[in-house]
Amino acid sequence: MATKQKVLRVLNATELKKLEAIDNEFHKAIMILLSNTGLRISELVSLNIADVCFDDLSIREVIKVMGKGKKERTVPLNQKSKEAIFVLIQHSKKQMKACFNSDSPLIVSQKRSRMTRQTVSAIVKQYREELKIETQLTPHVLRHQFATTLLKKNVNMKTVSTLLGHSSISTTIDIYTHTSSEDMKEAVDLL
Repeated sequence: MATKQKVLRVLNATELKKLEAIDNEFHKAIMILLSNTGLRISELVSLNIADVCFDDLSIREVIKVMGKGKKERTVPLNQKSKEAIFVLIQHSKKQMKACFNSDSPLIVSQKRSRMTRQTVSAIVKQYREELKIETQLTPHVLRHQFATTLLKKNVNMKTVSTLLGHSSISTTIDIYTHTSSEDMKEAVDLL
């Protein structure tokens, strides 16, 4: 018997605007980086300063991340991502003080150590209630937001699959090819 796949919910335009208006620059930078790169939470928290910038602290155009199955992939950075990384670097410098170097974590906790996946999840989730966002809000939802936004902008499935680090395009197809009544209405309206 085939199992019914759950249709992924992503944030609507109003909810996205609420995320962009977060006052805490550090928290907002985490959200922006997740939703503009499609990184998994484990990939995000494992980033070091040297992964995102050069020795002079100028930010790279692309970063290399170690994904599932120890597979390295290249992730290009848009301007929003670069600005978010700049905020995260400044936070890391402030937290790490004299210990700051290229091996320092990009995302540092108040205890001056690498922030955990659980802490990043808690930061993201706290804004669902605080901003009155109806859609579930997790780091993984922000990853889906990234992919769904690209697909809605007609980026081809193979490119999206590569950006997400999926081992097979069929994984991407299985997750992201769902037909909603809104999609069907838009299709008919094209006639």
